[in-house]
Amino acid sequence: MTDLRNPGSVFGDSTKLTFSNHTFTKKELVMVAAGLVALVFCLVFVGLYGAKVNSNDASGNVMPTASPLRTDICKSVICLETTASVASYMNRSVQPCDDFHTYACGVWPQKNPIVDGFVGNTPITVIYNKNKEKLRRLLEDPVTDSDISSEVKLKKLFKSCLDDYGKMIKGANPFLTKVLIPAGGWGVLNNMDVNWELQTALEKVHVDFWVDALFGFYVGVDWNNRANRVVVITSSGLTMWSYWYTSEWSRAAQIRDDLQKLMRTVATLLCRDFNLTLGDAALQQRIDTFVSDVFTFERDLANISKSSPYSSNRYDDEERVSLTELNRQTNNVINWSTFFQYMFTGAGVSGNTKVVIQKKDYIIRMAEYVNNLGENKTRILNNYLAWKLAYAYLQDLSWEYVHANRQFYVDRTGRAEFLGTWRYCFNYVSTSMNVALSHLFIQDHFADDNKQKVHEIASYVKQSLVDHLSDFKWMDEKTRAYARNKVQAIVDKLGYPDFMMKPEEVDRMYATLEINATDYFQNVLNINKLYRTDWTNLLRDGEDRTKWRGNTYATFAQFYYPWTELLVPAGILQWPIYDYHIPHFLNFGSMGSVIAHMYVHSIDYNGAYYQINGSLLRDDDGKFIRWWTNDTTFRYTEASKCFVDYYTNKTLGPYSVNGRKLTVPAKATSFAGEGALEVGGLKQAYYGYKKWEVEHSGEPMAPGLGLTNDQMFFLAYAQTWCFVRNDITSYQYAMRGRLPENMKVNTAVSQMKEFSNAFKCPVNSPMNPQKKCSIW
Repeated sequence: MTDLRNPGSVFGDSTKLTFSNHTFTKKELVMVAAGLVALVFCLVFVGLYGAKVNSNDASGNVMPTASPLRTDICKSVICLETTASVASYMNRSVQPCDDFHTYACGVWPQKNPIVDGFVGNTPITVIYNKNKEKLRRLLEDPVTDSDISSEVKLKKLFKSCLDDYGKMIKGANPFLTKVLIPAGGWGVLNNMDVNWELQTALEKVHVDFWVDALFGFYVGVDWNNRANRVVVITSSGLTMWSYWYTSEWSRAAQIRDDLQKLMRTVATLLCRDFNLTLGDAALQQRIDTFVSDVFTFERDLANISKSSPYSSNRYDDEERVSLTELNRQTNNVINWSTFFQYMFTGAGVSGNTKVVIQKKDYIIRMAEYVNNLGENKTRILNNYLAWKLAYAYLQDLSWEYVHANRQFYVDRTGRAEFLGTWRYCFNYVSTSMNVALSHLFIQDHFADDNKQKVHEIASYVKQSLVDHLSDFKWMDEKTRAYARNKVQAIVDKLGYPDFMMKPEEVDRMYATLEINATDYFQNVLNINKLYRTDWTNLLRDGEDRTKWRGNTYATFAQFYYPWTELLVPAGILQWPIYDYHIPHFLNFGSMGSVIAHMYVHSIDYNGAYYQINGSLLRDDDGKFIRWWTNDTTFRYTEASKCFVDYYTNKTLGPYSVNGRKLTVPAKATSFAGEGALEVGGLKQAYYGYKKWEVEHSGEPMAPGLGLTNDQMFFLAYAQTWCFVRNDITSYQYAMRGRLPENMKVNTAVSQMKEFSNAFKCPVNSPMNPQKKCSIW
């Protein structure tokens, strides 16, 4: 069988190849291939030139058609294909100086309609869905002898999750026997442990079965020393957002009824699968009591949570609480020392261990509430914990339980949708075995040259920002020196970590994990054990900076402040205009602008304390350094007023909502910061490109469009922000103060004289206002 992934196996040393009973020599095949390339060249060129590109500005002036350094045309197949793709989204009946986003993206909505189950579509959505489809095919491939151990476990986990028939046969039996009974049983089933007590039950629910109840916790970054980790205790344990329990809105009252309906349905199904007689009056009474107990308990917790403020300065040493002291403050309702020693076995946790509490008032009041539940306390707590377990595992049981959960979702959101079992299972394996899935992705779908290209782009953008720090007149010399150090210290994590290309290291991470292709529920429990081990190691060993936060197949870049790191995963580099073959003006305009935005954001005022590589720096007196001086902060605020004025009196919409056309006033103050950063990011990407262009004597122009390389740079930037979205979601975004993509792009280009020069926009045209705002 021909191995299509290995070109050598197609041609090899043979001189002939047979397709559909026709035999071709190698020479004939080469000639056919060359002819196809020529045909593509001709078709694309005819399409581009035949499209009659509008290259005049608003005044009728002919736009420049030549780069200042090169006038030749890029004629490679990849140039032709990519330029055709860029052209296909443009609305060239719109003048670029009037509305650049529509000029660049006007045809995007027709070419990329909203996919079922989504509220919109963007280039990132397209990449994400393509990446998921690639991974789905890989996950569904049969296990082979060449698969590494972690890949075998990954495929088996995915297969077991898709086994709807196996889940139907087993019903709720796995949950009843492997979770509910070991957690202490349930009074409704008449099998509650006679020695049931809260402490043991909480340890099993939280640790053994990985479900939050009464509170939540996680291993977080220690803000005082980013190399360490600390236990953070949070408020948690509700089935839905606290607002729905406490609001007097009629819609909230309906949702409360829907929740109780779900509780009753699930309880009835569990009793049936436990072989109890559903017509029994005593059983029905126990179910009624269960629903009343749990709903009342959660409603009271919601009221406590709603009225409990976040603790101020909770990461400061003096605000942290030792576990022994927390026992005392909560009257030993929960033995926190024992609980966390059980959770983090081997991590050195003791009564002296200090923890961070997000809402100390909630924890104290919750414990007091539990302590005063009265004579029915044990029954109420047992019902509550049984519900928390049941709700957490609904999606892992047979279809009736999944359907009940889905019905609650429809009742709560009004959206009657089901994305399919495979999407749920993909999301589950993506969360539970993300490193193994990341390895699978880059092994089969990532061109390593893309990684090097992005490193090159990042280096030019970073140097550009350092070179232009002196242009920020509002920043004094002291702040500028800190900013320069911070930018130069940024660690660029691009593509994927090197260890992910080493199968033995990936396998080692899952060495203790047991996966059975026919026992999904046990697999879920085994994954829980893996989480527990990972958290324990994290608390004991601290942060491992060689590991990446996120997946290699993710489609969003991010800046991680604690470690001063830029993370650009391989998944986002699958978009055609990020390909290493593509001209630099496209790569800088698309990926370069994203990277530059993050670099600029890294030196934006973000909480005041100065840190590099995870360390908060102190002055000679031992105090944390507030690296923006008062003078810099004041002048930055003054400079920002220009952007506030720019957005003032602008409106978003109109949006069609429930038969009405609604507009939303732009939230000028909240838009100003994001708009300033967008302009700054685009500027630094452009300056980085120009620096590259000078050092490399430019590059050929794009074929067929009659646009200069500078114009193509801005076009690539704008098409990164193409979008289509339903009006209801757009309206909700506008109400929340989210800057829409079209306004984001038009703001950025309109504030840059380089854009106006490139497209020869007349002064006071929409994309070339006489007054321009500049901060970064």
